[in-house]
This record gives sequence, C-alpha cells and structure tokens, in this order.
Amino acid sequence: MKQTVLRFIHDKKLLSPRDSVLIAVSGGADSIALLLFFDRVLKRPFRLKLGVAHFNHGLRGKASDADAAFVKAAAEKLELPFYEEKRKVKPRRGESPEEKCRRLRYDFLQRTARARGFCKIATAHHADDQAETVLMRMFTGTGLAGLAGIRAKNKNLIRPLLTVTRRDILAYLRTAKQPFRTDKSNADVRFLRNRIRHRLMPLLKKEFGPHVVETLSRLADNAAEDFNVTPEGTFALLNIVMVEKTRDTLRFYRAALSGLPGVLFRPVIETALKWMGTSRLSARHFDSIRALLEGDTNTAFQLPGGLTAIRTNDTLDIRKGIKSETTSSLLPSFTRKTILRPSSFSFPSEDASMAFFDAAKLKGKIRARFRKNGDRFHPLGAPGEMKLQDFLVNRKVPREERDQLPLFTCNGRIVWIPGHRISDAYKVDETTRRIAILRVKG
Repeated sequence: MKQTVLRFIHDKKLLSPRDSVLIAVSGGADSIALLLFFDRVLKRPFRLKLGVAHFNHGLRGKASDADAAFVKAAAEKLELPFYEEKRKVKPRRGESPEEKCRRLRYDFLQRTARARGFCKIATAHHADDQAETVLMRMFTGTGLAGLAGIRAKNKNLIRPLLTVTRRDILAYLRTAKQPFRTDKSNADVRFLRNRIRHRLMPLLKKEFGPHVVETLSRLADNAAEDFNVTPEGTFALLNIVMVEKTRDTLRFYRAALSGLPGVLFRPVIETALKWMGTSRLSARHFDSIRALLEGDTNTAFQLPGGLTAIRTNDTLDIRKGIKSETTSSLLPSFTRKTILRPSSFSFPSEDASMAFFDAAKLKGKIRARFRKNGDRFHPLGAPGEMKLQDFLVNRKVPREERDQLPLFTCNGRIVWIPGHRISDAYKVDETTRRIAILRVKG
C-alpha cells in the first residue's frame, strides 16, 4: 500500500515539499488510515504542515458526538491541530440529508483551510468509492465527464488513497493495530450507494472476479484522460453562454447554450448549478434541458433541489424559490368523466395515463400539484397510510425525479400518483355504482 500510494502521489503531482494539508477525518477506517499515512509516511519526507478537520452532522445523535471525540483524541495523540464544526442538517426540498451533509462538510473544509492557511485538503476516497461512483453515474445515464468519477485532484482537493481498495486499507489498519469508528448507516440499503456496495459489488466480484473494483477504477481513469476539458476551459465557456448570475437565478443565452456539443454542454451546466448548491443531474434532466431550449417559449420544468428551468424568447433561466402559482403551470392538465359502472370492465394498468375511482368517494375539486413535506398516502392494497417519501423509495423512484412527479388530490388528500398507484380510500369496490375516470392529457 505504501508504494502504491507514493507512486500515485508522484504521478498525479498531489503533494509538493512544505505543503500545508488539512486532512478530513470522519473517524471511519478510510479517514483514520489517511491520517495515519500522512503522519507516518508523508509528513517527514515532504516536510508537511498537517491539520485535522471533522464535520459533526449530528444525524446519529450520541454516536456522532462519539465520532467527533474519537477524532479529536486521535489528533491530540499525533499532536496535530484539530478543527471541528457541528451543524444541524436541514435538507432543502428535493435534497437528501446525505447530499446536504456532503455540501456542508465541503463548505466547512474550504472555510477552515482558508482561515487556517492550509493550501490543500485531503479526503479518504479510495478505489471502492471510485467503482461505486462509476456505477451510480452509469445508472443515471451519465456522459464521459461523469464516468471520470472522483478526481485525484480538483483544485485544492486531493485524494491520495484513490488507487487502494478498502481491503488494503483494513489490512493497513490491522497491521498498525489502529482502531476506528463504524457508521451503522453505511449498511442501510435504502440508499443507492449502499445497495451498490452491499448487493451489486459482491455479485460482480463473484461473477467477474475480485479485480472488478480495479477495472471500474481504471475506467474512471481512462474517462478522465479522454475528457480533457479543463476547469479553466469550462469557466471560459460559461462566461460566454451566461447572461447573468444572481443569488436565485442563472440566466443563459439560449442560442449560445443550445449550440454547445454534449461533451461541453453537461460540464457547463453542472458547473453553473454548483453555485446553486444542487446535486449532479441525471441524463434525463440534461435531455429535458436540451428539449426545453428547442421548445416553446415560456415553458418550464422542475430540477432537483427546488430549482426550475424556464425558457423565454432569448434565454434559459434556472431559478430557485419559484412561487406556487408559477410552478402550477408546469403540471399536466387532466380530464374528469363519470360513467355508470358497466357489467364488466378492465382496470387500467398502474402506468396508464388514466385511473378509475368510486365517484361517490371522489367528491370535491380535483387538483394537480407536486409533493410537499409531510405528505402521506394510502397506496392501493396497503393496510394503511404511509409517508409519501417511503412509498416513492419503495417504488425505487430516483431521488432526482421525486420532486417532478405530479400527483392528484381531492380535498387535500392524495388520490392518484400517475404511473404508480391510486389511493385505496377511493378505489372501485363491489358497492361502487358510478365510476369517475381521471385522464392525464399530454
């Protein structure tokens, strides 16, 4: 492991003599190994100034505080300065707690590095993280830039362990007799990365051999070499296609943006959206933005993180905090018809553009809207109500699509999520005499 990491640092030019490096340490095996490696292997030959930073997200209560205490003790043992920040995580609409934690963590690391005079920040991403990231992005239909995965160096961020596996790291810690903390949430398979880690990766290793991690990491490396648009080049293009940037709005020249080829279109949009603090978009979102550029004036659709893309005559705007009366224009229109129950009929499939209800139960005005925090839903066939969030997770609706999913309500209660399920409370049963038919238009 020592020789592999040293060679990687040399090849990628990650360190220079007398660098000051802030090491991001969560307390888990990966970051503790990184801390140990910097102190025992890299500090003296490179004459480094080191510091330890820990972001306490508080999501696991006392366990999170115990992580922070563990990292502080490790820093004190090595006689290194320790910097901690504890923040209460409040995700934005459409943003998961994990995404929010990641954003706050990197913000803390950058602020601390600037304030304390560190020229570089080291994180403990390794080859398994790289392989999982490549698979996650493949599932969202990523382009070449996405396949490049985690970069070894991104401005002042460096990842010295990116070519070693989790297995190598655990072996290194066993040899050093070094304890570490275990985050039990890493075993929660509700999250895509954990499903890949605990279900898909073991299957791939079994079917294709134990070197699948190295193979996927090499794919990322090759994609990074092929995708040679530099951050400086991306910013230069962004200055050409962007009209203005405010706290709540990004405005692009429509013609200039639509003229960019795909290999440049994606990184330009992604770089701009980082100013909004949003996550990486899926291929569907980029396709939708492309279609919007060529579509009718004054049309719009929603993006993750509470953002809305709006096409005008000459511009494409991406805004956050759009009022409900504006977003209502993004919802599909629908028709409602009531018929006498025929002697025999077939129910439409779940993914059909129409649904049947008991007309006697469906009394009141039908409205279309997007989901809200706290929404609950009684899916057809379920024993009772559940959180809408849990229903969408169980249905494996991608996180980035959940805020764009229209739903229909009657007197405030959700009666239908097109493409998924109607409410059990409004179903047609043996007592139904009249059937209400809702049909989505377009």
